[in-house]
Amino acid sequence: MSLLLVGIVCRRWRLQEKSVARHCGPLADPQDVAHLVKSIGTATQAPLSASDMLRAKSAMRVLLVDDNDMVRESIARRLRIIGYDVVEASNGHDANLILPDRIDILITDIVLHQDIDGWALAEIARRMDPNLPLVFMSGYMSARQPDVMAADELASFIRKPLHSAELQAVIAGLLALRETRRLRVEQV
Repeated sequence: MSLLLVGIVCRRWRLQEKSVARHCGPLADPQDVAHLVKSIGTATQAPLSASDMLRAKSAMRVLLVDDNDMVRESIARRLRIIGYDVVEASNGHDANLILPDRIDILITDIVLHQDIDGWALAEIARRMDPNLPLVFMSGYMSARQPDVMAADELASFIRKPLHSAELQAVIAGLLALRETRRLRVEQV
């Protein structure tokens, strides 16, 4: 939901059964923001104020996994600046130990050189929480993504080097989608 605060929209989040492309970019004009706020409000059955969105974001706990200390620390710093509670792990084994704690989103490098890679870590995480949003990142990966990603709305891929606005929009979109799903289940 923080995507509204920075004027970024990440398309392909299903709000009100509307599906859009998966690219991120600046909102074209204030009408886009108004439409997105209306869509999110309708999807969650209650429009959120800016202060509600900030409180919700600050309560979100991100597990960030990258074996490159400089990259991980840089991303963690950016996430903290925009208000997320960040837990860091330098390898899949350490991340696996953290997973049983409350985690709202997993952001992992795909290529983790020591042990469990990002794909395996995501499988473990999804066994614990099938609705856990996943963000995969890599500087090595070709344009090809595994088939599992294409079918998973709660997963996204970002190529390194990361851009803060893109990361923030992807996270916000995944969290909004997860919340929309949760509310639909509660209504049934």
